[in-house]
Amino acid sequence: MVVEKVADGFCCPVCDRLYKSTVGFRNHLAVHGLCISLPADQKIIHPSNSSGGNSSDDLVESGKLSAHDIAVPASEQFDGASATCLTQSTLTSKKRKWLDYESTILATCDALTETEETKVDKLSIARLGRWAPITLSAPARQYHFLASPTTASAIMEDPDAGMWYMPLRVSPSHSFEAIDGDILLQAALMKLKMGKHLLRNRYVEFTKEDGVLLNKDWLLYPEMRYVCSQLLAGAILDSNSQFLLVNTVEPYGRYALDDAHHERRFTPASSTFPTSETPYGYVHVVLLLSMENGQNKLHISSRACDLLITSSLRIDQVSVNLGPETSHFTLCSGTRIFLDKKSRQQALDLMTGDHCCESQTMPFLYQLKQIRSKFHHLSTYTRCRASSDFGSRLEFQPCTIWTLSDQDSTQHSMSQEKLTSMVFQKIATQVVCNGVKALIKSDDLETIRSCTTGTTVDNFIRRIQELGNELQIIGNVPLNNILTDMTGLMTSGLRKNNDRKIEAITKEAYQC
Repeated sequence: MVVEKVADGFCCPVCDRLYKSTVGFRNHLAVHGLCISLPADQKIIHPSNSSGGNSSDDLVESGKLSAHDIAVPASEQFDGASATCLTQSTLTSKKRKWLDYESTILATCDALTETEETKVDKLSIARLGRWAPITLSAPARQYHFLASPTTASAIMEDPDAGMWYMPLRVSPSHSFEAIDGDILLQAALMKLKMGKHLLRNRYVEFTKEDGVLLNKDWLLYPEMRYVCSQLLAGAILDSNSQFLLVNTVEPYGRYALDDAHHERRFTPASSTFPTSETPYGYVHVVLLLSMENGQNKLHISSRACDLLITSSLRIDQVSVNLGPETSHFTLCSGTRIFLDKKSRQQALDLMTGDHCCESQTMPFLYQLKQIRSKFHHLSTYTRCRASSDFGSRLEFQPCTIWTLSDQDSTQHSMSQEKLTSMVFQKIATQVVCNGVKALIKSDDLETIRSCTTGTTVDNFIRRIQELGNELQIIGNVPLNNILTDMTGLMTSGLRKNNDRKIEAITKEAYQC
């Protein structure tokens, strides 16, 4: 088949597109799987005789090119080289197999054969946008694209084959709100420090329907104490491009009857109770100053419950918080919540189960909230704490009075703090197993006391034993008073263990 040059240039026999230059036409035919050969009577304009080199409009005086309907072998792939390279390859029978960095940028803009001034403009725009060129090599052809350096690196490392498609054109004023949470976060996570741990997860933005779920009354729907925390485990909060991963969350009810540790209503200014609707319904993200220690606490609250974030990490920078305080996140009026799809589904499954008694499949001591009082109330022993997949590892779990004795240590003997924790472990085990009928026997504590002779722990255990040989736990106010005082013995140990956990999480999450 012979293609003759018309007044406007060369016309593609496949799609009728016109190209003024030989190089542009040849590059286009390669996309269709065609190659061209120059006729014998052509006259090549050498670079020394060409005013523009790459900008030459006509390389053949005869105006004829032959196109053969054959696939181009990989070794003969046309790389969209400039007119100068075409001339040299014709004379030497050598072809470059790959475009260089700047030529690839020009190829993405169809600017390989444009004027030098146009080329400079295209390259300047790429530099201004900090775009990196990347090439997709397919059988018999190459495709060139521009992307951010992070995206380009991710594409090079991703072993999965994907699907190419053209993005939809939508109104700019509504495009951001219409973006699916999964797509939005996937784009953000690719360039964030901790993002690679979460790229396999899928996310969806919190909806009003989720808000309705979070506002279900705990007295009418007792399973909600387990559902709410599971729903938000692994969620990501976005506040002005600050991205926070919710590693562990603890739910607290609104009723005194239902939760001994419910939020007190003495000071309305420090309440988490939503008084107005948001796009999520009656659900607010709240950062409140604690009256106890002057530190901020991060809450996701509804009218039915208040969920306290007790472990979190920043995805966009190196920062980990462990414990009830959150110091590395600020809120804006448009703070958004993105739910982990798997965690959300697990929460919905809890609602449909026959009997729900825990939020997650975890050792039960790690499901108890990090409280230090009200040990005579049954709600204190509810297994309702939930964690993200990343934060569920026991060595990453916030240390509590229930789990302090379970922490690894290089010491051969148990510290007084860990022995104190063992007392609370025994009490929690009895309550979880026996409910309101739970008992603690004097003999159950004697083994621990034998290791604490002459210490403050010894004194506390003796006081418990003086209450009786067999003590009811639920409803026992004197026992609660002693246990509440005992929690102070573990303050230092809890802080030290959480500091070590922060180091371990930082090393794993940020590879540093």
